[in-house]
Parts: sequence; structure tokens; C-alpha cells
Amino acid sequence: MIEGWKSSAKNNIKGKIGILFLIGLFTSFTGGNFGGISFNFNTDTNSNFLYFNTNKELYIFIFVVIAICIAAICSAFIIAPFTLSRHYVYLKVARGENVRFVDAFYGFKDYFSALKLYFLTNIYVLLWLCLFIIPGIVASYKYLFAFHYLADNPGASARECIRRSKEITNGYKRTLFALDLSFIGWNLLVSMTLGILGIWVYPYHEASYSSAYLDLSTNDLIYA
Repeated sequence: MIEGWKSSAKNNIKGKIGILFLIGLFTSFTGGNFGGISFNFNTDTNSNFLYFNTNKELYIFIFVVIAICIAAICSAFIIAPFTLSRHYVYLKVARGENVRFVDAFYGFKDYFSALKLYFLTNIYVLLWLCLFIIPGIVASYKYLFAFHYLADNPGASARECIRRSKEITNGYKRTLFALDLSFIGWNLLVSMTLGILGIWVYPYHEASYSSAYLDLSTNDLIYA
């Protein structure tokens, strides 16, 4: 199953690496780095808690935390539509369709659906992570295909996308995890080539997800 998804992905991205690279640059955003601020914590030998040396350090820490939260929320308004665009593009790739640079802006056609889905999936994963790391990882695989479903069904509600993703991934979360593990070697090579190989590996990985979505969603409908 995994090899089938990866084989389809390899075939589907042939001749499209250039356009996928350009779209990838346009639709991929990373969070800001609040560097240059350091804190000096002391540990009370009679306590398991950390404390600040001065109130000033505490206020700076609170300010930085608030600033990070605000930045994360603000960035979501841009990340969400481009996330939908990326999934739309790779679904076209998985179906053997031509990809155009204008597809990088597809997510803005269904902007509010993408925004709601982005916030809801991240909140759910965060809540599961608050319980423990493993439930958080499992949750991330539950919602793996939520954006794929929205790209396939414009205007679908966030809850419907999440519900369908959970149904599609039911019984296949370990397989999808194994799919990710199969790319560890490739990711190491990306690091060794200073990211250059990522121009091919990233589309390969994303196209594999889309092949998996098409395969599992079809099977899910057949056996529903």
C-alpha cells in the first residue's frame, strides 16, 4: 500500500518539479523567531518549580509569550488559505492534472472555510497534546486529510472535514505513520545537501499523502 502511494507520487511529480518548487516557496511560511532575549532561571533546591530573579524578567517573559501568541494568530490568516492551496495543488498532481502557478492562490476562493478549519484542527491537536504527546500525534493523523477533503469539497464545514478525515484515516493511522517513517532517510539526505534535495523530496512526500487520500477515501466510500 505504502509503496503503491509512493510509486504513484513519483510518477505524478515527473515534469512538475519546477512549478511545484515555485508554488512551495509561495505557500510555505515559517514562524518568527523571537531571539535576542535570554532569561536567567534559578531552581529552588526545595522545589520543583523555576522562578525568575526579578519582576522585570517575569514581565518580559509574559510579554514575549503574549507576542508569540498574537503573531501565531495573525499568521494563521495567511497560512490557512495557502495551506488549502497546497493541498489543492497536490490533489491535482495526484490526479495527473496540470498545475499552474495561479493555483497557489486557490485557498483564497474558500478563505473562511480554510481559516475555520485551520484554527479548529490546531486547537484539537493542541488539546490532545496537553494530555500527552502520543495522543497529540495520533490526533494529527486523524485530521491529516481534513484539508484534502476541503480542497475536494469547497465550502464544506470545518467539522465535516474533520469528521470525514477521521473516517478516512480510521484503521490506517499506523500505515500513514509508517509512510512518514519511510521518508526519514530522504530527510537526512535533504539535510546533508543543505536542503537542495528538498526541491524533489518535499513534492514527493506531499504527493504521497494525496495518493493515500485518493486511495483511502475511495475505499471508505465503497465500504461505507
